[in-house]
Amino acid sequence: MYGIGRGSRRVFKYEESKPHGIVSGIVNFVIVYSIYLGLLSLINTFMGEEIVGKDFFYKQNGIIILVLTLVIVMFYGIVMADKVGFMTWGERIAGRKLISTRKVWVNPYSKSRGLLFAVLLMNILIIANYFGGVPTVYTSINYIREVITLIFHIVLLMKIGQGKIHFMIALIVLYLISLISAVIMLPDNIKYVAASVFGVLILLHFIIFFIYKNKDE
Repeated sequence: MYGIGRGSRRVFKYEESKPHGIVSGIVNFVIVYSIYLGLLSLINTFMGEEIVGKDFFYKQNGIIILVLTLVIVMFYGIVMADKVGFMTWGERIAGRKLISTRKVWVNPYSKSRGLLFAVLLMNILIIANYFGGVPTVYTSINYIREVITLIFHIVLLMKIGQGKIHFMIALIVLYLISLISAVIMLPDNIKYVAASVFGVLILLHFIIFFIYKNKDE
């Protein structure tokens, strides 16, 4: 057990858990990839045309970039993770904490996190589709909105991974906004499918919230 004091009156206890390096690695890989897509989309948006197109990702360059990203993430997880004094997005989402000068894997909940990890990884797959999954040309407003939504999504997942399950409500609100946007903006032939997907996601996140909320900090 590890105790973490917050103020003079509140001390929280966390159970040490087995490492979740695979979960952390998957999260880091997808987020690094999304940041890379965001930078390429920024170039396209700034230039006002598709300087870096979809073909880039269906040819040799795309494969090299994916492999390079995978190598960097694996190198960090295997060699560097225990030697540096900071934590990545993946480590935070997978439940690692910096206690004094040690990085420790903990379980901030009172039960198995299998279902929680499944939902968090589902969100990571959704994050992988930000910026359309490939470099895209945006208007400035749409690009800024995409970046802000991506950052907000990642921050919510980190908070939930660290034991703050009440942030799941904000995530549900995010999907509710997406559902409403889909109904208003998408063509009739796909908007009901999209709305159904978001509806299922909202229901699933509500279920996970009620399963884990008893250990909310």
